[in-house]
Amino acid sequence: MGFLVVIIVMFALMYLLVMRPQRARQQAHQRLLAQLGVGDEVLTAGGLYGTVEEIDEDGDVWIEIAEGITVRIARRSVTAVTPVGSVEDEEEPVEEPAEEEEEPVEENPAAGEPR
Repeated sequence: MGFLVVIIVMFALMYLLVMRPQRARQQAHQRLLAQLGVGDEVLTAGGLYGTVEEIDEDGDVWIEIAEGITVRIARRSVTAVTPVGSVEDEEEPVEEPAEEEEEPVEENPAAGEPR
């Protein structure tokens, strides 16, 4: 009888810690795909950012990843819709070379003059 209780508790913990959060993520992804529209900026599973140009009846999405470059991806590979304007070509800051410090001048104690 005690063994049966342990198995039931283990299954309940597995459901609460694994299955339930996974189901919630799947439902959130389905809602995201249902709300996907032309003009949305998206992130794909492959790491490409682009703007949705067209959604066809086969479940494919055409996204423009650069000016004049449009690719077709599976609708399910869209992982996120990014806020408009957040994906920009950011310039990396240019590091300026560190200023060289002057070496201290050692004095020659015997001569009393700097070298």
